[in-house]
Amino acid sequence: MKLNKSKMILIALTAVLAIVLAVLVIVALGDMADRKVPQTQTTTAPTKPQVGEDTIVDTPYGKLVFPGEWEKYLKVEQSDEPDLTICFIAKLPSGKVQNLFDIRFGEAVDPAVGQVISSEGVAVGVHVTVHPFHPDGSWAVKETEAVSDMLECLNQVLEGLNMVPVGTPIPEVSGDEMTIDTPYCKLYFPSRWLEELRITVEETDGYDVVFSAVIGEHKAVQLFAINFGGSDAMGKTAHTLKTENDVPFSVRVRTFALDLEGWSAVEQSTVLSMQEDLNHLLAKLTEE
Repeated sequence: MKLNKSKMILIALTAVLAIVLAVLVIVALGDMADRKVPQTQTTTAPTKPQVGEDTIVDTPYGKLVFPGEWEKYLKVEQSDEPDLTICFIAKLPSGKVQNLFDIRFGEAVDPAVGQVISSEGVAVGVHVTVHPFHPDGSWAVKETEAVSDMLECLNQVLEGLNMVPVGTPIPEVSGDEMTIDTPYCKLYFPSRWLEELRITVEETDGYDVVFSAVIGEHKAVQLFAINFGGSDAMGKTAHTLKTENDVPFSVRVRTFALDLEGWSAVEQSTVLSMQEDLNHLLAKLTEE
């Protein structure tokens, strides 16, 4: 059977088309093989350095607490003569040693950073010596950073002492009452609150004596304030006293709102009772 010319041309074109399609398929497959198949990336959360136990140094004046993350690098030394002194030292794995700071308890005079009250009701000054840190070229970067971070822990260490400014009146206990001596008169408060009571003094507007409570691990919460000779902004007049020259001046009182969220029922009851004993103080004040 003879094929006419048009059929022969059609067959030839079909063959050529089949070859072209086959070549395109091979090129496409090769291109796909060359491409990198994107892999699913998984990120691992960075592991935090293991934190050890806080280093707690008990003193007769409160606890000195150094954060546990530096437990492996911390060395503590204590000296009792002439005053109780606690020395905090960085001891690094490389063998390098750097004194950080010393905390000394002694006479409550400048340059004390504050004062604490001993169990006998005596004011004791808190003195801090920070040792200079000047690393040379032999210090690794991580060692330098570790020492610098440890030096910044000073404020945290001091927080456990419940310090008050130097010059703050010190309560004197006699029976069921404690006496707070001010330049104007004596203030009387129940002695059962001696351990929980903190007193601070400000003299920006009169002589302002602020009574605060420290319960458990909570920060100090202000209870009330007694102000001598200040403006109306410092509270309501509760009593009038006279100076040695018979010049009258007002004794003002103000109470503070209490935010006791998260406190236990017993802790809340203690704070409220301390605040209510303002009435005891005012009753004794009018007897003066």
